[in-house]
Amino acid sequence: IASSERAETIEWNEKTKKALGKFLANGERKKIVHDGKALLHLMAKENISVEGMVFDTMLASYCLNPGADQTIETLLLERFGEDTDGLAPGEKAKLLFALEESLKAELEKVSREQTEPHTVMAVFQDIEMPLLHILYRMEEKGICLDKQVFVGLSRELEKTIKELEGSIYTLA
Repeated sequence: IASSERAETIEWNEKTKKALGKFLANGERKKIVHDGKALLHLMAKENISVEGMVFDTMLASYCLNPGADQTIETLLLERFGEDTDGLAPGEKAKLLFALEESLKAELEKVSREQTEPHTVMAVFQDIEMPLLHILYRMEEKGICLDKQVFVGLSRELEKTIKELEGSIYTLA
């Protein structure tokens, strides 16, 4: 766990679980994370909610380069030339803060060249970050689909495909 002042390695046990649970559930305490959805899944297994995630480095990187490897190790290596193997937790935490600043600066730079309100920063802040909790809940609980709607769509598509096939044979 890290703050801008220091980082600590905390052993996960019943005693620390209670304190960390309070911290993670406190929406007033802003949190920078990497892969917030995975954190939500992990903490749900411990019956701990996570609130106050204000920046997800994985989502920010995805907005900037959707096809790239978004692992924290790759991002730190690409941006800072740092291999995280063997680094102390405090050093890793400092790199996470630096990664957040770097990604935020790049989001802002790219957004300045785009037309408001359709900027990559707007996509990150207004779509991706709010979707994090929604997608987590969908993965946890599933979604309900109207089977009859899909049966109707399937019939329509079959009809369209047959019409297109007929057009293709006529043209050939």
